[in-house]
Amino acid sequence: MRLRIFLILILFPFLVNAQKSSYINKRLTGDVSFTRMNYSLVPEYKQVEKGVFVSLNYGLAKFLETGVYYNRYFASSFVSLNFVGIQNRFHILPFFIESNNRFFRADAYVLNQTGLFLYKTTNSGFSNYFYTNLGAGLSLFVFKNLGLNFDYTWSFVFSKNVVKSNFQNGFKLGLILKF
Repeated sequence: MRLRIFLILILFPFLVNAQKSSYINKRLTGDVSFTRMNYSLVPEYKQVEKGVFVSLNYGLAKFLETGVYYNRYFASSFVSLNFVGIQNRFHILPFFIESNNRFFRADAYVLNQTGLFLYKTTNSGFSNYFYTNLGAGLSLFVFKNLGLNFDYTWSFVFSKNVVKSNFQNGFKLGLILKF
C-alpha cells in the first residue's frame, strides 16, 4: 500500500504537467471511416458486413469527448442495417505525454457507443434493439487538423429475444478532422 501511494505521489506532477497541453478540450472532432464487422446475431448466421461510419464529437474536458454517430452497412442480407447513438471517447495519452509538436501527435483512447441497432428485413417492417459498443482506438495526426483513425470494437445487444448478445466485433479505418 505504501509503495502505491509513493508511486502516485511521484507520478502526480507528470500527470498534471501532461494535462497542460490538450488537443481535445473545447474542440470539435469529426470522422468518416470505412467499417468492417463480423456479424452473428444468431449462432448459425455469420457474415462480414462493410459500411460507412460518420461521427461528430465535442471535447468536454482535456481527456473526454462526447458526440453522436451514424453507421450504415451496405450489401447486407437485410434490406437496411443502421446503427445510431451517442459516443464517448476517454483519451489516455493526455495523462502521460505532453505533446508540444503541433504537426504530429497520437491520441489513444477507449470508447463507448450506446444506441439503437435498426434493421429492416425483406419480409417484415423495421425492428430495433438497444446495444452498446466497447472498444479502443488510435488517431495519428500527421497535419494540425487532419489525421488517420483506427478503432476496434465489440458490440453487445440488450434483448431477451437475442440468442447471442455479443453479436459483432470489427474495426473502423478512416479520416479524422479536428476544428
